[in-house]
Amino acid sequence: MRRSLVLVLILVVSLIAGCAGQVPTCTLTVRSAVGGSLSTSSIHICNEGSVVDIQAPIEEGLRFDGWTGDVATIADTNAASTTITMNEDCTITANFLKIYTDDEKAIGIDVNQKFIIALESNPTTGYSWQESLDETMVELLKSEYELGEDAQKGVAGAGGNDLFWFKTLKKGLTKITLVYKRPWETEIAEQKVFTIIVK
Repeated sequence: MRRSLVLVLILVVSLIAGCAGQVPTCTLTVRSAVGGSLSTSSIHICNEGSVVDIQAPIEEGLRFDGWTGDVATIADTNAASTTITMNEDCTITANFLKIYTDDEKAIGIDVNQKFIIALESNPTTGYSWQESLDETMVELLKSEYELGEDAQKGVAGAGGNDLFWFKTLKKGLTKITLVYKRPWETEIAEQKVFTIIVK
């Protein structure tokens, strides 16, 4: 599933406005990383003091997870589209998390890394996904419901996805079980078991 983000830095297509080759100049190095592993990088010469637009393009199956590195002058480190003020040479990284939806394929991931499990859901029915896991192996960072395209357009009864953010804590093999049910009922409509191999 690992794909090279040629991405990188299409990300920097929008840098042209602030990078003109006049002196004095600064060097902006922009990198991308998926699940903690560096994928691509590019280098740009920018006018010192210029405000440069940066945008992290997001491919299917990935979720933007913030900018890291020399981020002191980035306007919003949590936004995929933001700006950076070039007062000095900077190296920044656009971080992405993999999104997993298929419980029939094991998830191989390094320790201390984050990932997302996304499953179709429709809260208008009263159903939602509920997780259980070994908390010594994997930490649930947060969960939230995200509207699908039809629901965003206001289609009545349309569903979306339940998203779960996890972080691996130590090496080994573990499983995350998710059941689709109404909180007040014992009957389970669907169950998915994800195998996690932490390296």
